[in-house]
Amino acid sequence: MPLHWTRSSYCDSAGPDCVEVASVPGPAPVVCLRDSKNPSRPALAFGPAAWSAFVGAVDRPAVVATRTRDGLQVRLKRTTSTE
Repeated sequence: MPLHWTRSSYCDSAGPDCVEVASVPGPAPVVCLRDSKNPSRPALAFGPAAWSAFVGAVDRPAVVATRTRDGLQVRLKRTTSTE
């Protein structure tokens, strides 16, 4: 099953420097993260707890992962840093 990749809202439409995320539903949901410049290269894969820790370390709350009945829903949203 092909993944549905979502581009970060921080990306501009003219540049290739971007990250994309996709969720893999199932009993053990996974969030995948890849570099949009090299989509054929391996992606990083995170379980829900590891993904939450990663996002918390990078930029709270730019990415929101919510466990649903069908797996994991991932949303990207633009935030303004308060630091």
